[in-house]
Amino acid sequence: CGKVVVSTPVGSLHSIIQNGQNGFLLWRVNHEELAKKLSMSLDRAISKRVGINARDTILRKFSLSTVSNDLCNIYKQRS
Repeated sequence: CGKVVVSTPVGSLHSIIQNGQNGFLLWRVNHEELAKKLSMSLDRAISKRVGINARDTILRKFSLSTVSNDLCNIYKQRS
């Protein structure tokens, strides 16, 4: 889909989202910062680039084969 994500760095999102590269992180939650990030996400050129990068990140890190290989490696290390 390649959608732009605007989020706070809750949980492990800060390890997935690289601010300005594949999404936008709100380090300070206030209306000025939110408006700035949302405005950037509405810019067609920025949203296209960030959306493509976001999709690539998810396919690379969370594809079925990647996740299943990682899980198998965890099981192999534990046995």
